[in-house]
Amino acid sequence: MDIHNLADLIANQGFPIALSILLIFRIDRFMQEIVTAQKEGYRQILENTQYYHQLKPAESGILFSAFCGSSERTLRNEGRAGKN
Repeated sequence: MDIHNLADLIANQGFPIALSILLIFRIDRFMQEIVTAQKEGYRQILENTQYYHQLKPAESGILFSAFCGSSERTLRNEGRAGKN
C-alpha cells in the first residue's frame, strides 16, 4: 500500500466518518440543552400552580369570585329575583 492509496482512503472514508462523529456530538449536546430547558419549564409551571393545587374545594369559589365576581353577583341577584 503506497502513500497515494492511503491518502485516498483517508480522504474518501475518514473525512465522512469524522464529520459524522462531529455532527453526532453536536446534535447530542443540542438535545441535552432541549431536555434541560424542558425540565426547567415543567418545574416552573409546577411551582407557579402549586398554590392552586393545594386549595380545598370550598376555597376554589374564592378564585372564581375573584375572576368572575361581577358576573357571579349578577347571576345570584337574578336567581333571587326569579325565586321571589
